Amino acid sequence: SELCLTAFEPFIGMPFDSSLIAITILYVSPEEWAEPAKRHISCSVADMDSNGNPVRSTGTLQGAGR
Repeated sequence: SELCLTAFEPFIGMPFDSSLIAITILYVSPEEWAEPAKRHISCSVADMDSNGNPVRSTGTLQGAGR
């Protein structure tokens, strides 16, 4: 999760704690994690409204600063 948080501000354009954008982290299974070649995580972001509900969007949120 630290890697995703570190990448968040440069990608979105503002700190995570001040943003309405959420982070989702996808991990490989424990069996795959045991194999270094398959070890990876994926970070994704989702736009949220002020009530914490997802907002439908298409394309990238890069530079959204929201």
